[in-house]
Amino acid sequence: MSTPLVLVRDALWALLEADADFVAAVPARFRIKPSGTSIGNADTLNRMHGFAPWVEILVTDSKPQPDADSSGWRWEVTWAIVTKSNRQRTNQILDLQWYVYKAMKGWETYLKTAVTVGGLQIVNNCLPLETTAARKQLQNTEGWEVLWSCWTDLWFSRSIVA
Repeated sequence: MSTPLVLVRDALWALLEADADFVAAVPARFRIKPSGTSIGNADTLNRMHGFAPWVEILVTDSKPQPDADSSGWRWEVTWAIVTKSNRQRTNQILDLQWYVYKAMKGWETYLKTAVTVGGLQIVNNCLPLETTAARKQLQNTEGWEVLWSCWTDLWFSRSIVA
């Protein structure tokens, strides 16, 4: 069984990869999904460099509530869909933002129904998507980076956590 955070991350990927324009714009090898099983994050290091944009999904903030109420626990998790273009391709990053926007429509409803643990829904609430950063990259490859912020309120009943 996957853990709740892996389930949410995979659901976000499922939304993106269900959009044909997103899939066409971002080849599979540029969708960064680190396995965490190799030293130095080989999944990212072995990514082919080139002109295609790349995308990864990360947790940027996590606020587990330390105390339960009578029925369970809350955990607020903020996700970032990080989109990057290579080689100063401004049109590429603008196109990619449109594909992400399109793919993520209805994301709250999807997460609430698709992410379950033990047959119980765990996504209680989501805030509207927003871009929280847009900047030029200062890495080896000059390009653009945009972070989409996705806030989720996860709810775990006592039966899930037990």
